[in-house]
Amino acid sequence: MNSRPKPQSHQPRQPDTQQRGYRWIVMATIISSVIGILGVTRFLMSPAPTSIPSEITDSSVDDVQSPPLPGPPETESNASTLETDPNPALGISQVSEPAAHKPVPAEVQQVMARLTALRGSLKGKNDAVRPEALEAWKTGLRDLAAMGAAGIPAILQFMSDGTDVLFGRELRAELGHWSARTGMIQALRQIGGPEAIAAMSQILDKPQTYQELALLAQSLEEADPGQYRDQAIAAARAQLATAIAAPTSSGTPDIAPLFEVLGSYGNPETGQDLEAATGRWRYYAMSALAKLPDGAGVASLIRFAEPNSPGGNRLQALETLTELAPSNEAARDFLIAQAGSGGIPADYWSYLKQPLAGNQYFVADAVLTQYPPVSNWADLQTIHINAGNQTLYSIPSSASQTPEGIQRQLALIDQLSGFAQSTAAQTSLKEARQVLELRMQRAVAGPPAVITDNP
Repeated sequence: MNSRPKPQSHQPRQPDTQQRGYRWIVMATIISSVIGILGVTRFLMSPAPTSIPSEITDSSVDDVQSPPLPGPPETESNASTLETDPNPALGISQVSEPAAHKPVPAEVQQVMARLTALRGSLKGKNDAVRPEALEAWKTGLRDLAAMGAAGIPAILQFMSDGTDVLFGRELRAELGHWSARTGMIQALRQIGGPEAIAAMSQILDKPQTYQELALLAQSLEEADPGQYRDQAIAAARAQLATAIAAPTSSGTPDIAPLFEVLGSYGNPETGQDLEAATGRWRYYAMSALAKLPDGAGVASLIRFAEPNSPGGNRLQALETLTELAPSNEAARDFLIAQAGSGGIPADYWSYLKQPLAGNQYFVADAVLTQYPPVSNWADLQTIHINAGNQTLYSIPSSASQTPEGIQRQLALIDQLSGFAQSTAAQTSLKEARQVLELRMQRAVAGPPAVITDNP
């Protein structure tokens, strides 16, 4: 029943004053009661006050303005969300929706479905994989990269399932990457931009292979120099600590990419990790110490090369210091002092002949290392050490293939010849000089005819 007064077509009857007052009192009472009931109900149904929204906003801004906290690859907290870096040109923080949870466009889904189906067909040697499968994989990656940021959520979903296919040497040469996952990382590199950088940072928290870790470290360094270096070093250090703690076995994987990351992007503190690794990976660790920025690893090498140094690392430390001596004063002074005091055993000099001629050790099958060009394949040697499953190339350094660099090597030999008196020393110094003189002839004749590209 509707209590609302119906409008009258005739002149309304004027209520008396007493009735009108009574009605207003009743209406006011009813209205105030309703308001009171609604207020109590709303209070009882409302959640308790919380500061979570402001905390989320604050932490999001802090996360975007600061580099990710370094942590071991097993850390999952950093992988739960994905945010873009601040745009320095605009001076504001742009926080994106986590890319892994963004909707994937239909055309991206189609490309990713093709790539996922192809992944299993890329197993085996190059001649066992059908050419059309190789071409379809390469085409799919190109199409995915061409779709730009729209393809990033699909890439993250692909990476999250944990499935990978490692390629053999021939397939790597054909495809240009080590595995299906590293192919996706290369697609992210081609896409570029804040979202791709943030996606690579997220993957770096839980890399599946050493090659993947090194490729991510390199990609992030190229995209935003220095910003993600601590994160990459932390991941490599954690993986190295795990490898050191693992028991030695015949199936030990080659962990060379870890030493590449630590040597290329490390700092003085990284030297402690490399020193700890010399027990099992002597060659890898010494080479990484030699490559630390600003000569930060030279002091460690000198300690290993002292006559009474424990641990059996002296010969390799002397080889590495000999590699550095033409361009590093501390290494050169130490080497000359040892030669003058007779501190270098006679049987060591035959091992020093190669670095005296300008050869250096480079990890084989490298991710970050750029091999020097060589003019003669006879200048390149492959060395495998069972301990730690280490494989290296001995290659003349780029400097030792130029007239100026060869002159520096010859000057070092002249200095050592004046101090080292043993027959073994003089023989090795003479043979190193002959190698350099022949190389000088080739250097004057023209640039190297052969480019060493992961031989």
